[in-house]
Amino acid sequence: MPKTQNGFDTARMGSLSRSNLADGMMLRALIVVALCATPACSGADSVDGGLDVASSDAGRSSDAGGTPDAAISETGTDVGVGDTGADAGGGATADGGLDAGTRRRGLLAHEPFNAPAGLVTTTVGGTGFRTPWVGAGRILDRGLAVRRGGRALVVAGGALDANAGTSSRFLSTDALDPELSDTPGKMGRAGGSVWMSFIAHAPAGIRNGQFAGLQLFDGDTELRFIGAPFFESSDPGRFPNWGIDQGGLPTPVYSRHAITTASLIVVRIEFGLPGVPGAPRARLSMWVNPGLATDPDALGAAGVTLEGPDFRFDRLQVTGFAGFQLDELRVGETLSDVVPSSADPTAAIAEESFETMVGPVFGNEGAFGWAAGWTSPSATSSRGVVEAAGLTYSAGSRTLATRGGTLLINTAGPPPQRAIDLTGITAPGVGLGAPGSTVWLSLLAALSTELGDGRFAGVQLFGTTADGTLAERFFIGAPFYVAAPAPGDERLRRWGIDRPMLGGPPIYSATPIAGTALILMRIEAEAATSRVALWVDPPLGEAELGSPEATMVAPPFTFDHVRVNANIEGFRVDEIRVGQTAQSVLPEAP
Repeated sequence: MPKTQNGFDTARMGSLSRSNLADGMMLRALIVVALCATPACSGADSVDGGLDVASSDAGRSSDAGGTPDAAISETGTDVGVGDTGADAGGGATADGGLDAGTRRRGLLAHEPFNAPAGLVTTTVGGTGFRTPWVGAGRILDRGLAVRRGGRALVVAGGALDANAGTSSRFLSTDALDPELSDTPGKMGRAGGSVWMSFIAHAPAGIRNGQFAGLQLFDGDTELRFIGAPFFESSDPGRFPNWGIDQGGLPTPVYSRHAITTASLIVVRIEFGLPGVPGAPRARLSMWVNPGLATDPDALGAAGVTLEGPDFRFDRLQVTGFAGFQLDELRVGETLSDVVPSSADPTAAIAEESFETMVGPVFGNEGAFGWAAGWTSPSATSSRGVVEAAGLTYSAGSRTLATRGGTLLINTAGPPPQRAIDLTGITAPGVGLGAPGSTVWLSLLAALSTELGDGRFAGVQLFGTTADGTLAERFFIGAPFYVAAPAPGDERLRRWGIDRPMLGGPPIYSATPIAGTALILMRIEAEAATSRVALWVDPPLGEAELGSPEATMVAPPFTFDHVRVNANIEGFRVDEIRVGQTAQSVLPEAP
């Protein structure tokens, strides 16, 4: 494999240079890597030339106290990472000082970039490394975060900007437990497992000739690449999506998740898989946007896998164009070691900011908290199109947190819909809104065409029935308008709520349909009723929302799908959020 001085695969880099590394688009992800050698870890198989490759569809809460993560010895005794007693912001660690027979397990390395802003080479922060950082990266004073499903990843400190170059560091490997290493000075063993995680973000995505991510090295030899592989728009085998790469592959292996979306990515690498005699294999399996689960079984089937020659590694390298940021780099024995989380009332169950490529929304798997990508009743296409410019909302001096584009609904074709991932949120097979629960939903909506006779535009909540079909449960937005309604059937050009299956008129707010509106709905589920309240353009950052503009008492219902639907031109939706508190669906911009 041809290499440059920095260890890049020049065949993959093409025309890459420091000048065309500069600038980039918005990509944000928590990336979790697991390395495993047991047959029980086995994922999907397929072949790509000499390599087995399978590809299938499958903000910052703070831990300001900086509680040190601990590794677990063979006897279960807590020992500090590297056994130096350094916390997450401490100095570089070594393996000295371990008692005879004691080997490091649990969290093996952690770099939160909890250091003053400046060149990464001026700091020796983190734990579990045997050398300082070397390279061009710069530490930023503001870090990255991941929140979802009512929980938030434990974070502290700033983040690393790749600064159009590379930054590398050797891991502390000499005192690893034999279950984690079968080669002196290297991480990984047949029959063992190692997990890694990090959060990544860049302001504007990826351009031709760029790549950005985390590289695994054995000395000066690059072994695998995880992140946004080398991109070239004229190459039909390359996409601006999260993926895995390895030297010698004709193209990387990609997920269906665009790199412009805040994403939790999990990758498992299985070591020592059977191959031809004397040539064991290693398999990487990637999940994009699973929950902050600590049980690997809760991850479900991997979205993409790649298989190649077996390897061990001792060095990590962050590479990317200016603006690519990486944070909270962890290496550990188990998934729970590298995705520590805490309860967070500001963490939504699901969120969609349309922070993705412009064009048809059908098949897009960006954002978090969803069981699958955008589909439709026809399962072949939809009339939703992502536009580049997003909607915004401010209340006084406060502004709603927004990013990405917006969803425009055309009038031709089936409406787009998406299933909510309720793993760990509700009991299996039970939707949101079960008795005793409270659910909040918010969205930005705008209609540029006057609501005419027989027209509607809004978001529908659907629930899965016993036979597996979907049934509409509720409607939020601009209810079906009738120019000359029957007596007692009032129809207005205002934002409102409706249960069409029950008959009767909708319940309206006092806010006319004009400009962009922030619509907020609360469902309080009781044994015999669901009490629904609607606010339009509510305050931000306030302990009290004030009285709702509209309320409805309806028979109890649950839902697990969101559908955006309209039979009128010019309806746009953005920042769809579902959560368990008002705070979780009304995040403020920093």
